[in-house]
Amino acid sequence: MGGFFSFGAVFIALLAFLPFIVGLFLMGRTNKMTNYLAVLGIFYAVTSMQSIVHFLIPSNIQRMIYSNGYGVFLMLGIFYCIALGLSIVWFKKRRESKAA
Repeated sequence: MGGFFSFGAVFIALLAFLPFIVGLFLMGRTNKMTNYLAVLGIFYAVTSMQSIVHFLIPSNIQRMIYSNGYGVFLMLGIFYCIALGLSIVWFKKRRESKAA
């Protein structure tokens, strides 16, 4: 089950980036819609990263985190904060490149 969810999440992340890539190739530039789709893709990618981490973290640490009822929410919160940070950095770089 874990392996399938991991594959499915990575597949969804790639599908989320697809409109951004197609928008770049068709229009030759980005607009607000492709930017929002790229940020959505970042969130999906971080969610898939959260499922892939299950293969990287030792099982005893996983049991310690998920034995607490709030551990799942804590892990998801951490990964979504990472996603939000990535999207903010990405938007700042986009703004700087447009200003130059």
